[in-house]
Amino acid sequence: MSGRLDVEILADSVSRLIIGRGYRFDHDSQVSDAAMTHELCAPDKLLPVLVRMADLMWRRQTGMDCFRLDLVPATTALVGHALTRVEGASLALIIACVDEILRLAVEDDVITIAVLEKLAGHLASSPHPQRAEPD
Repeated sequence: MSGRLDVEILADSVSRLIIGRGYRFDHDSQVSDAAMTHELCAPDKLLPVLVRMADLMWRRQTGMDCFRLDLVPATTALVGHALTRVEGASLALIIACVDEILRLAVEDDVITIAVLEKLAGHLASSPHPQRAEPD
């Protein structure tokens, strides 16, 4: 396992992943350019959603609980929460999981909030294997 990740480096890495794949966000009927994509990947914008979805997917597929996320309420945040800390998972693992989430969410190289919401609802409602507590 890894220690604490720099959230700004994570945000930049997710932004670079999205731009590198040629994906764009449809946000308020505007298709994002690179600058808007970078802005939308901020810790108080869509990063908490993408990383939490990656966490749920990882748990569902492996039964392992290793993404320790600090999501704090923030009235100015796009989704009501900001991602302030990530511990226990490597940057490479998180990026790989986010990449899979994006692959599932993208349609014609565009990521819509509606599709992300639908996928998030599916992941959140799926049964998650729980690690057995030691005796």
